[in-house]
Amino acid sequence: GSPPPPPRGFLAAIAFDDAHAARECRGADAPGAADSDYELWSPADVFASSVSGRCILGRHVEYVRRRADVRCHNPSAFEVTARETTCPCANDDYECDYCYEPVPGTGGHDDVADVAPLECARAQSDECAAYFRVNDRCALGVRNVSAAGQRLVPNTRCTFGSGAVDYRVTQEQCTKGSAPPPGTGGGGGGG
Repeated sequence: GSPPPPPRGFLAAIAFDDAHAARECRGADAPGAADSDYELWSPADVFASSVSGRCILGRHVEYVRRRADVRCHNPSAFEVTARETTCPCANDDYECDYCYEPVPGTGGHDDVADVAPLECARAQSDECAAYFRVNDRCALGVRNVSAAGQRLVPNTRCTFGSGAVDYRVTQEQCTKGSAPPPGTGGGGGGG
């Protein structure tokens, strides 16, 4: 006769008998304590070398998680908890505004200090030249003023106040057709 057909699959048996042999974890309410099997972890831990590095998009979030060096399993009632605090606005909460471009060599992380300030300069496109003509000459009766040419990164939750970096765009009423006051940086984006 003919040879048997080749096998089409396989069957495997996996024993999960020892999967929950370890004890139930303890101390979720006191992560980091000596007798706790849990620790606090933050996605921002990789940026811990910079001053504002503990914050991402204006907030610092810490999660309670089981320590990697402990052999235990989470109780069935365990729920992942997060602690969130908002942070003062810092340089890394900003980006160049509409019709502004980053100045090469500015911005970025410094191993010792905060994120270096990003410098933004007016973009030279025809579209942006038209925008600045309308804004600078107060064609609409209101002018955006941005000395830094920056805006907050979308979805940041940083707060303003003591110690916060504040590059917010402000609007001022103006007489249609008037030039911007000296030293205001001229037009700014819509933020």
